[in-house]
Amino acid sequence: GTIFDIEYSTSLLIVDGRELVIGMDRDATARRQAERALRESEERWQLAVAGSNEGVWDWNIETGAVWLSPRWKEMLGFPDNEISNHRENWLSRIHPDDLGRMQAELQRHLRQQTDRYQCEYRMRHHDGSWRWVIARGKAHFSPDGRALRMLGTHTDISGQKETEAALRHAKEEAEAADRAKSDFLAVMSHEIRTPMNGVIGFTNLLLDTELTPEQRDWLVTIRSSGESLVSLINDILDFSKIESGHMELDPHPLNVRRCLEEVLDLLWARAAEKKIELLHWIDDDVPDLIVADGMRLRQVLVNLIGNAIKFTAQGEVEV
Repeated sequence: GTIFDIEYSTSLLIVDGRELVIGMDRDATARRQAERALRESEERWQLAVAGSNEGVWDWNIETGAVWLSPRWKEMLGFPDNEISNHRENWLSRIHPDDLGRMQAELQRHLRQQTDRYQCEYRMRHHDGSWRWVIARGKAHFSPDGRALRMLGTHTDISGQKETEAALRHAKEEAEAADRAKSDFLAVMSHEIRTPMNGVIGFTNLLLDTELTPEQRDWLVTIRSSGESLVSLINDILDFSKIESGHMELDPHPLNVRRCLEEVLDLLWARAAEKKIELLHWIDDDVPDLIVADGMRLRQVLVNLIGNAIKFTAQGEVEV
C-alpha cells in the first residue's frame, strides 16, 4: 500500500553500430522529503521575517556578503529595491559617534568574549534624521573558533529614546528648581537672621538698664519672640542644607545629661502652662560624655519633646 516516488533515467549507448537504451529506476522518496522539508523551513523563515516588526540581517563573514530584510530597509525609509544588500550600506549609515562603540562590541562577540552581540546606536534615515536602533545578533563558529556567519536583528527604539530624553530633561529641570529653592532659602535665612540677632542683642542690652516692671516684661517678650524666630530661621536653613546636600555635622564631646536637662529647662514653662508633668530618666550605663553635634541633638530633642507637649492634653511627658 506504500507509494514510492521513483526517478527513471535513460542513457543511449552505441555498441558495434547498434543503439542500446539503458534505463534505471531510483527511489527518490528520501530526497524529495528532504527538499520539501527545506522548502517549508525556508517558507516559515520568510513568513517570520515578513511578519516581524524587526529588521533582519544575515552576514556571511567568510565571503563578506550581507542580506538585509525589506523591514530593515523600511526602518530607514527605503523600499526593498532602492538600497542594495552591501555591508557598506549598513556601516556608512551608523552615526560617527557610535561607529567605534558598535564595532568594538561586534569584535568582542566575534572573539567569543560575549555570548551574544547587542548594541544601541543611531542610524541615518532616508530623510536625513537619526533613528535609534538596538542591534542583537549571534555568530556561528567553526570547530577551530573561526566566525563563519552571523545573524541578527534591528529594532527601532527611537520612541523609547525620546521618552527617556524627555524624562531626563524633566528630572534635570526639577533638580534645578530644587537647587534654586534651596539657594533662595539659604540666602534669605542668612539675611533675616543677621538683623534678628541685632534685635536680640540690643534687647539684652536694654534688659541690663533700669526699667519698670512693665517695660522689662515687654522686653522679655520681645527677646523670647526673637529667639523663637531665629530658631525657626535655623530650621529653614537646615532644611535647605539637607535638600542641597550641604548638611554637615559638627561632632564634639558632649555631656548628654546636661544637654537633656537644658532642653527640659527650655520647655518646662510650656509644659507647666498645660499642667503637664515633664519627666526624664537616663540609664546608668549611658556615659556622661558622648561624641555628637550638640546643636543638632538639641534641635531633635526640642522638636520631639515639644510635639509631645503640644499633643498631650493631660498627664505627663516622659523622656
